[in-house]
Amino acid sequence: MEEGEGMTGTQVDRLALVGLAFVSAVAFGLLIRRRPVVGLVAFIGSVALVPYWMGVTVSWYFPPATAAALLSAAALIGVGSLRLGLVDLCLAGVGGLVVLMYLAGFVGFGEVFDVLVAWGSAYLAGRILVSVLGGDAVYLWVSRAFVLVAVLGLLEAATRRNLFVELLARGNSFYATWGPLQERGGLLRVEGAFGHSIALGVSLALAIPFVLAARISSRAKAVGVTLVLAATVLTLSRLGIACAVIALILSLLVMTDRVQPRIRRGLGVGLVAGAGLVLPFIAGVFSDAGDEASESADYREQLTVLIPEMRFVGTSDALQQTADGRAYFGAFRSIDSELILIGLRFGIIVLVVLAALYVAALVAAFRRPANPGAIAVAASLPALTSVAFITQYTTFLWFVAGVAVTVGTLRSTEETTLFTGVRAGPSTEVRGSGQAGLQRLFVQGELT
Repeated sequence: MEEGEGMTGTQVDRLALVGLAFVSAVAFGLLIRRRPVVGLVAFIGSVALVPYWMGVTVSWYFPPATAAALLSAAALIGVGSLRLGLVDLCLAGVGGLVVLMYLAGFVGFGEVFDVLVAWGSAYLAGRILVSVLGGDAVYLWVSRAFVLVAVLGLLEAATRRNLFVELLARGNSFYATWGPLQERGGLLRVEGAFGHSIALGVSLALAIPFVLAARISSRAKAVGVTLVLAATVLTLSRLGIACAVIALILSLLVMTDRVQPRIRRGLGVGLVAGAGLVLPFIAGVFSDAGDEASESADYREQLTVLIPEMRFVGTSDALQQTADGRAYFGAFRSIDSELILIGLRFGIIVLVVLAALYVAALVAAFRRPANPGAIAVAASLPALTSVAFITQYTTFLWFVAGVAVTVGTLRSTEETTLFTGVRAGPSTEVRGSGQAGLQRLFVQGELT
């Protein structure tokens, strides 16, 4: 071999690492296929305890939670009795439209990656894991993970140290973005492994219905929810606190089959009493923070001027990119509203489809027997309007949406209708009767 034709030592090392990673992924995938609960634990663990900046780059950046969702979903394809329904078809249509827009030059590859990989893998993981393991297993492991996250958050607030930032530092741009800790009114805003206090606060809120739905003792539910609420307050995030309150109230109103009356009454009284203690504390923090909080709210309100800039399909013409690769819409450095950002990035058609599916989730959240995933999705409304998809919050929300759809279809008794859902597994309760209208979109197999 002539000089210059062989691989360098660095290239050989990289090739060896890629080969090792591939073999490891295949081996782990086979383990997940043999024992699906391993995939569930790996995914939930990556969401709750592995920072966003710990991912890998293979032509594109794969955060840990996204990689775990992809691996779990891929390993379990064909294991459960999952069938496509209307929600799946709508989301597949969105994915297909985004691919067509990319081929036509209306969007960039980042939009395709987000829809098909970042969002799609988490949604599929929720759909498949529930169909294979049943809802009870998912509720249990989500509750365990996020109660642990809450405990770590309380320790973070008490010690003013974030061990994820200290011990898992990385020299990449994602660590530079999400690693720095935030304060408000002189207090550390708890963020755990989530890279941002809002991401942690909203994710904790999404977990509340799962804690209450888990097959654990009533005392454990009360303690778990109390810990999660306390950690949410210590994020000092108005969005996280609002989502948590909505999630708890909806759960107490609807989840009569999972939460005993005395626990509902106790948590309800505790919520009122806790509000009397927490509101003065929060008001004092925001007072000490000065104009920071009000300026943030004003900035979000100003984003509405971008709505007329949305196109029917494709990225808005208001997009501007600087020489260093930073993207802006109009004069705004960031878009703190995922609903507005979806319209600007993908166009009005995609926004309308996703908004319609969200309305269906809102309706499903009030149905009995309770669907914890639908309740969690419904409770995320303040976040969807006031923050973009960031770090693990994005992955967890789409996973919860997948859980909501599958649990809804498992409760349907109309398995032979035109849009049939998955058949009920032995480990999930499937009680419920057929219902007509928009409610079926998340609740009934007829339209899911």
